[in-house]
Amino acid sequence: MSIRDGVQIFISLFVLVNPLEGIPFFLARTAGERADARGAIARQTSTAVTIILLVSAVIGAEVLELFGVRLPAFRWAAASCCS
Repeated sequence: MSIRDGVQIFISLFVLVNPLEGIPFFLARTAGERADARGAIARQTSTAVTIILLVSAVIGAEVLELFGVRLPAFRWAAASCCS
């Protein structure tokens, strides 16, 4: 894997997860919590998101195939809706 591939993967994940958009939601939902409880919630959420992304990366293509969605069709649909 080249540096360019790594940068593309990072940008794709950053756009997908969009942590900047989640900050106000997190702060609003944890407004009444203590700082240590907020930290625990943030760690638990980060762990869950990481696991979901890793599982999706490993078996995502198989899940799409299970539902009859070919990867090129998914790429076309994603590109056409977001351009």
